[in-house]
Amino acid sequence: MTTDETFALEGLLRVLQEAQRAPDDAPVDAIRTETLCAALGRSRPWVHRRLRALMDNGLVEHVRVPYRTIDGRLGSVSAYRVIRQDSVE
Repeated sequence: MTTDETFALEGLLRVLQEAQRAPDDAPVDAIRTETLCAALGRSRPWVHRRLRALMDNGLVEHVRVPYRTIDGRLGSVSAYRVIRQDSVE
């Protein structure tokens, strides 16, 4: 893995970890791909490749989070979060 790739993975992991530091009353501790793209200034394919690498290493997991559409319907969308090491046995 190149230095640039390592730096990119660390940056993505840092953004995901910051979501877990949200107040306890925050609705979710996961971040949608669109939010990650905006925070990192990167494209969806770029973010997805790095998320896959983090998931393959057991650091990040895919979850579904609630989402309300513009017409008011409630559904769920993909999001990602860091696997909390204190919950791993």
